[in-house]
Amino acid sequence: MTSAIDWVAQPKTTDSLPYMLSDAGFDVWLGNNRGNIFSVHNDKMDINSVEFWEAVGFDAMAALDVPADIAYVRNFTGATKIHWVGHSQGGGMLIQALAEDPSLKDQLSTIALFAPALHVAHMNVPFLTGLAKGRIDEVWHASGIDIPGIATHNKYFPGPSFSHIVEHFTGHTDLCRVSVAACNDIGKIIGVNVGDPKNLDPETMALAFNVDPGGSSFHLVMHYAQRIRKDTLQKFDYGKKENPRHYDGSTTPPFYDLSKINGVKIAMWVGAKDLFVTSGDVNSLMKDVASDNFMPPSSYTNIDTYAHFDFVWGKDAHTRLYPGVIRALSQDSDVESQAGSTVMV
Repeated sequence: MTSAIDWVAQPKTTDSLPYMLSDAGFDVWLGNNRGNIFSVHNDKMDINSVEFWEAVGFDAMAALDVPADIAYVRNFTGATKIHWVGHSQGGGMLIQALAEDPSLKDQLSTIALFAPALHVAHMNVPFLTGLAKGRIDEVWHASGIDIPGIATHNKYFPGPSFSHIVEHFTGHTDLCRVSVAACNDIGKIIGVNVGDPKNLDPETMALAFNVDPGGSSFHLVMHYAQRIRKDTLQKFDYGKKENPRHYDGSTTPPFYDLSKINGVKIAMWVGAKDLFVTSGDVNSLMKDVASDNFMPPSSYTNIDTYAHFDFVWGKDAHTRLYPGVIRALSQDSDVESQAGSTVMV
């Protein structure tokens, strides 16, 4: 649903994490996933093909995109290691990448995670969980239902027309300016909200939705639905007939083994009012990843008033959250010599 734009959507640049990191001396890179609005061109694949959109998913992002992002930034900057700051899926895909290839730890300094979306079976968004448990995604996919510009059963989701509709109401009407609470309540339907409407500037929402929803694939939606239905970190299930083609003859998808992750430094922040990544899902992650991978003094920081989007949209994030993030990254950095001072956000 989002993109790198959300990191810089605060009305004042001084309140956005990338600018704060830059002011602190870090070299900051903003990452975007395949298939979103910043990556809708491809030299090797037709973007109108099912093949392209089936590759826009959790598994490809973990196996291919994360290592490619890290390698690109390291090669360009000459940095031995880089920091990684990930919100939601941006944190979840890194954890999956480390499970897929534990040696990636040698290229990473501090990892800062904001409400990482990995386990989602305890999601508290009735609309989404209802659709997933009713297997509406599978019915939609099998039926071949397409709504041009909005969503397709085997390609993009959501589409550009949907983005234009949301952008119109948030940026060109007075709806959110008159009642931020009303817009925040609408966002709760899909978990896109802050914990307290007073912590959201309507201009932030308007700026973000100039680009958001950033666009993704129906394939990725189906993978999230799969994880809502069953609390396991399994690769995408193509079905018993198709799985062998993808998974070396196996009729069932393999699991991500997070116990393989070792020797990393994770600083994590979660929100007590988060509807998308709840305490149950955080606890599942903590059981999967060995505790010595988390930075002291505790395994993670729970912010009592934060929901899923306070981490990027919250008016107080620049005072309540980001200084702590910068301190965590600075523990493993030498900004003067640029060693360990490169950040992928």
